[in-house]
Amino acid sequence: MKKIILLASALTLMIPTTQAAYKSGFYVGVNAGGSYDYNKVDETDVASVPPVSISRGKKIESGAFQGGLFLGYLFRIPESKLLLGLEHSSSFSSFSKEWRSVDANTIRYDNKLTRNYCGSFVLKFGGVLQEAWLVYGLLGVDISRFKLGTTFSPDIGSPQKGSCRKTLVGICYGLGLEREICEHWRLGFEFRCTQYCSKKMLTNYADVYSDEMDAKLGSIYAGMRLSYAF
Repeated sequence: MKKIILLASALTLMIPTTQAAYKSGFYVGVNAGGSYDYNKVDETDVASVPPVSISRGKKIESGAFQGGLFLGYLFRIPESKLLLGLEHSSSFSSFSKEWRSVDANTIRYDNKLTRNYCGSFVLKFGGVLQEAWLVYGLLGVDISRFKLGTTFSPDIGSPQKGSCRKTLVGICYGLGLEREICEHWRLGFEFRCTQYCSKKMLTNYADVYSDEMDAKLGSIYAGMRLSYAF
């Protein structure tokens, strides 16, 4: 993550400035970077009577690649250096994490949590420096698609597999720095954090066993972006 931030800063500083780079209008672009996903889960076997706790507060952490497309509109307040914007992005994430849990009866639960898609709608607010730089903050909503797969290995019988897909909504916020590299083209760096709402994910195995996971998920992203302004 530190290497990405240093590389982005060096690239933007090496680019020559131009005049009147930021005006009102639409733009499209691509982004790519790395994310650090941090998760905290509570697992419970809800099919047992009473329910059996499998684990509490287990930390699930992993790095991943994230990249995609974005579309937005910037509005420059007349006679000022202030800008407001609205942006939508759709990204692919390679996040995948596997772990094993064992309950009090030594029954194993092999879990795999993945996130393939994430999209966001954000408001941007910032200012123009020397008619070439844009410094901004962002605040918005992130929508991501997660999948939980679990293999349940009972003492008697063959292992059972179950899966669950959930769409999680979170609040995202961050900072960005952007600079025009030539007419219409802009290169920038963005850092954002996302905290998703707590979500219960239930996996069933052959309609007999059920494993419930209460997941508290979050993500930190840092990456480069290249855009074209119309």
